Amino acid sequence: MLQANKPLEEYIPEFLHEIQGYKAIFSGQEPEITHAWNQAAIVMNDQFVITASENGVMRWERLLKITPNPSFTQEERKFTILSRLVEQLPFTMRRLERILSELCTPEGFSAELHPNEYILCVKVALTAVNNFNDVGLMLRRVCPANLKVLLTIEYNQHYKLRQLTHAEMGGKTHHQIRNEVI
Repeated sequence: MLQANKPLEEYIPEFLHEIQGYKAIFSGQEPEITHAWNQAAIVMNDQFVITASENGVMRWERLLKITPNPSFTQEERKFTILSRLVEQLPFTMRRLERILSELCTPEGFSAELHPNEYILCVKVALTAVNNFNDVGLMLRRVCPANLKVLLTIEYNQHYKLRQLTHAEMGGKTHHQIRNEVI
């Protein structure tokens, strides 16, 4: 069986290694075989969103009917794909928290259900603010229609800023203190 990164001459008996004809054949075929192995590795990596190349990301977007945002990086586009893939019905809070944990990290969100009022409050942390729109789209697809979803950004609050000194906050505007990751 062929193995990646193994010279072709290793597939024949050692006493044939010195024959010029084999050396010539191998030197001509080695680059093509190496290229084929590299292309096979790319195809394999494109099967998984995390390791996908640009071509693989475009293929995933086409399959899932996602219109890519032109300002998004490849990592943000992968996040959009992953957010679509992790959606599964039926809706449960445990399932929703697992999805949000995968999308925003366990510390990147908070979710609270008020069942008597049929309200779901989801706050996305500043560390995951680039994923805010994707989280909103996912919530619209996954949550029941009779549930009102309140999606907000969790800005910096006083209890988080308490640990900073005035000197550390001195060069920042109110907008920066409220809206930037600290």
